[in-house]
Amino acid sequence: ENGDKQVLPSSVLYTEEYFKALYQLLQPNHGVLMFQAETYNIPSNLEEIKKWRSVLMNIGFENARYGTIAIPTYSTGQIGFYVAHATTSQVETTCIDSESSHEKGPTCTETNQSGEADLSIITKYFDEMLAKTFYYHPKIHRSAFDLPLWVEESIY
Repeated sequence: ENGDKQVLPSSVLYTEEYFKALYQLLQPNHGVLMFQAETYNIPSNLEEIKKWRSVLMNIGFENARYGTIAIPTYSTGQIGFYVAHATTSQVETTCIDSESSHEKGPTCTETNQSGEADLSIITKYFDEMLAKTFYYHPKIHRSAFDLPLWVEESIY
């Protein structure tokens, strides 16, 4: 190996141009972008995580928040993701299904400017689910955005 950084085919999914195109598609409907965002446990990945947030915010996405999921089979035991809102204001947003006029759920509800979901809304939808899960529950949803202090300070 000559020390050059390897460019993977998926790299086009993490470019500023691609994020701009996604923003243009999502913004008219106040859409939400969610994508895999690597592990913070590898220094070069953490640099990319910071860069992606900066790019998202500069394009116009609001509340770009990095979350984390424990994955025991992944080499570092952790993988991350981003959630970013393509809205034009800081107003509370509730997505409505135009065909049935029913709320689509907590993924469409933004309740504060920090991007944190309202646990009572998530719990309400969880309690109303017909199927039950063995892993997911509302507190784990909320805690996915609680990061180690050094990661929080590095990203935000």
